Amino acid sequence: MPTIAITPCRPRRPPPLRARPSAMADDEASGSTPIRLLVVDDDLNAIEHLGHLLKGFAQVSFATNGEDALRLALQQRPDLVLLDIELPGVDGFEVCRRMRAMPALHDLPIVFATRHGDAGTEAQARRTGGDDFLRKPFDDVQVLARLRLQLRAGAAHAEDLVAVAPQASMLSYLAHEIGNPVNVIKGFAQLMQAGPLQAGQAEKLSHILEAVERLRGLLDDMTDVARMESGQFHVETAEVELNSFLQQACMPAQAQAAQAGVHLHLPTPAWPVRVRADARRLRQCLDNLLSNALKYGDDGGRIDIEIEDRGGEVVLAVQDQGVGFSDSQMAQLFEPYNRLGRDGGAIPGTGLGLTLTRELMRAMGGRLLVHSDGTGHGARFELLLRAAD
Repeated sequence: MPTIAITPCRPRRPPPLRARPSAMADDEASGSTPIRLLVVDDDLNAIEHLGHLLKGFAQVSFATNGEDALRLALQQRPDLVLLDIELPGVDGFEVCRRMRAMPALHDLPIVFATRHGDAGTEAQARRTGGDDFLRKPFDDVQVLARLRLQLRAGAAHAEDLVAVAPQASMLSYLAHEIGNPVNVIKGFAQLMQAGPLQAGQAEKLSHILEAVERLRGLLDDMTDVARMESGQFHVETAEVELNSFLQQACMPAQAQAAQAGVHLHLPTPAWPVRVRADARRLRQCLDNLLSNALKYGDDGGRIDIEIEDRGGEVVLAVQDQGVGFSDSQMAQLFEPYNRLGRDGGAIPGTGLGLTLTRELMRAMGGRLLVHSDGTGHGARFELLLRAAD
């Protein structure tokens, strides 16, 4: 995903605590209802950069401390709050708690933004009521994509983001255009496989087809990312019975695990477990987790799939005995295209799998949680799904 280069700006006075005139003028000219966004941050460089980034997209107000943020939120009733954690006086956690306690602001989407990107800080942000979590320094495309996701969930302004995310359109275009020659290569390779081959040609063709499938998977992931960023990504949830779903969905992974000498253990069905999900997208999430577990697991090791009922939520977990994650890797786990220092190694990958899995789970009304006791101690991935009524 392309990152827009940011030139550091000299600190200046923070903008006045009111909407930006340029954004208001654009909205009035178009006759549309403006998106109201409250940015709470005492970092002057961040304020200046966000003001520039969001110009023309939203009617933006700024607050540099928690008390002003609460006052403005009640006065202006914004569609979304972008909230820093480290603030003078009342910190971001407390601001979020107070907003959640106010009936007028209870359902207000709140996106935390902080330089502290460790798993513990993110967990605390979500416990206090945060809907999403962004790590500074900002990736501009990621900021716009996350804001779109939250606005789509809580307001009717999502389509306005398409105009300010041309990178998403370009990404979708490139994925489509690259896909055409990829399909041609695959077709001719399959035709050659069907004919008489000389010694060594069959093996070479199999390598070509394997590379084509990897590229096809990357293009599919890029297309999904582009759809998410442009607001054109949709899921269709229905009742899914997890035991029967797993029996079918895990068949390819079981064959791969047997080849690698890894034992893939599925839960023994005791009773039907029904959840609300998009079965195709849930399969995509499970495939991503199993693929990672197989790639980074120990030969001769074990992968456990578990189902756990947690009241209104059902957990579908994948536990591996692989390389695990350090604290610093956990902090970067969901950054697109970040392979956590494993680029250029023998294990293929794009760094998109976990990012897509998290966003797919959110689109289905669920969550993705990850836990690891450190490097060399394996990892546990939990898909938290809504229980069916």
